[in-house]
Amino acid sequence: MKRFFQFAVAAIIGLAGVSAVQAQTYSSGGNEAPQASAFPWFAYRHASTYEEGVLTGQARLLHAQGLYNQLTADAYVRAQDGYKKQLENRQQEVITHFKVKQINADFRAQNMPRPLSKEKLDQWNRQDQPNRLSRQEYNTDTGALQWPAVLQAQVFDGHRLVLDDLYARRAAGDFGVNSPFYQQVNQSTSQMRDRLKNYLKSEDRWFSSQEYTHAQKFLNGMLQEARLAPDLDGLAAN
Repeated sequence: MKRFFQFAVAAIIGLAGVSAVQAQTYSSGGNEAPQASAFPWFAYRHASTYEEGVLTGQARLLHAQGLYNQLTADAYVRAQDGYKKQLENRQQEVITHFKVKQINADFRAQNMPRPLSKEKLDQWNRQDQPNRLSRQEYNTDTGALQWPAVLQAQVFDGHRLVLDDLYARRAAGDFGVNSPFYQQVNQSTSQMRDRLKNYLKSEDRWFSSQEYTHAQKFLNGMLQEARLAPDLDGLAAN
């Protein structure tokens, strides 16, 4: 009897080892879990002896425990693999987001108009500025102004006398938008310009559109002249 139980214990240990090997084989690459019916020593549905039935039951219990451990380990491995792929997907999402932003920035940079150079901006600014009075319109030697015929009308006498006096007494430092000279010229020319526009829209207009344009150009040139430095050689005699 003692020999029989020693043999039984050895059989149980052997069956447990087979179950462990089967579990290891499944976890290393199998796709389907091992089943109890796959083992030939589980094929019998009856026990020839009482001792054989006890050993078979213990073998099934050990096999079930090994299978549970194997499936638990496999589930953990699968969960970790899924978590790893989730992290990789998040990383790829971030990379894709910034790649799209970079592509968008590159496209905008390639299709945006190039910024203008300072020389071009200065050129445009000069073109937008009105011309100064010509030598015939403003004699810097005497300070005399040659007014267009439209502005020599009696309605402009008061403003014209003020501007004649300002330019006749102009000194070398009388220029610039912050100077009293410029501010007085700006005030008088603005009033003349407004009155000229009123006559343009009324029935009392005595000038043509071309004469109106020439008079406005003269007033703009007079204001531009007050903004810039005068001809010092001419003003030295005043």
